Amino acid sequence: RVDFMVKPPVYLGTGTLDSAVLGQFADAMHQNWVTGTASAKYQIEMAGLSAEEILDSAKGDLHFTMRDGSFPRVLVSSSPLHVRRFTGTLTLRKGDLVLQQATLESPTATYAVTGTVSESRKLDVKLVPEGSAGLTVTGTLAEPRVTAIRRAETQAALKP
Repeated sequence: RVDFMVKPPVYLGTGTLDSAVLGQFADAMHQNWVTGTASAKYQIEMAGLSAEEILDSAKGDLHFTMRDGSFPRVLVSSSPLHVRRFTGTLTLRKGDLVLQQATLESPTATYAVTGTVSESRKLDVKLVPEGSAGLTVTGTLAEPRVTAIRRAETQAALKP
């Protein structure tokens, strides 16, 4: 929907995506960074006359479910991160995508996932399995870096 009766014009969109093949999406970006299928519901709002104004004002939410895929460039114990099911919300604000209420089920663990993907495709994502320190994924979509989150060491002291 577009409203030209206000200044600047406002653009609103909602929709549903069913059974999208994520490998085709990655191919379109010329980067093999994701496989599997996904379904999503989205809403987006933008305002402005120029492309810059429209992009700068864009905000929206994407509620997604990914199934039976992988992130081939995210290596966990020397193997790509495999996904049985990944659900959550991506929120678009000022060009950045923020992961919220996300859970990733892999064959070996279930992770709470939080973080951001910046407008320049830089990653700052944490995957934390229950009862473990977890992983951080930084770098870019093309060249992600996975590091273990170091647990804070527990210290105890006896009172005299």
